[in-house]
Amino acid sequence: YSQPNYELEKIRTEKNEFGFWNNEIVILDSSLVEEQRLTTVSLNHTDNHDFLITEEGTFMLLSYNSERRDLSEYGLAVNELTRDSVIQEQTQSGEVLFEGNSWDHIDIDDCLNHRFPDDYAHINSIQVAPDGDIIASLRGCSAVVKIDRSSTDTVWQLGGLNSDLTIVGDLYDEFCGQHTATLGPDDSLLLFDNGGH
Repeated sequence: YSQPNYELEKIRTEKNEFGFWNNEIVILDSSLVEEQRLTTVSLNHTDNHDFLITEEGTFMLLSYNSERRDLSEYGLAVNELTRDSVIQEQTQSGEVLFEGNSWDHIDIDDCLNHRFPDDYAHINSIQVAPDGDIIASLRGCSAVVKIDRSSTDTVWQLGGLNSDLTIVGDLYDEFCGQHTATLGPDDSLLLFDNGGH
């Protein structure tokens, strides 16, 4: 996997017990012969928004993992269905090395404008930064976060209500509903601002 001689295919499989489509990540060699199929471990969903094979040869997958949560403080049910955005890193044999869940690290009050309460964070891109941490785009929170790969803690957040960084020189001083956040070698951040909401 150290050579870029592979292709990826994302296959929608069947609906999980909550009625959401599940996916498999299929790794193909340079001749388009299937080598391996991947899904998340002990989560009820594997998502196809993004997938990485890291320089270490590990796999980084995404999930919209369904949980029932007490959201009565928002005027909702005590067993409201939500889908947490989860990043899971696995070895080639399927051992989980890292798992970061939006519910544990993101203020849900930052995530009220997309598909709240269901798919409140809606992760749509990941990148391993040069220092080894993870850059993640959370469309539902209008935020990009840097996540410590060893502790799963948030190093910084750009955007949303609790931004650690300030946007300067932009007409709106913010972005909204973004996709595909990529940290450049000069620490600049490139993203597509959908400008929703």
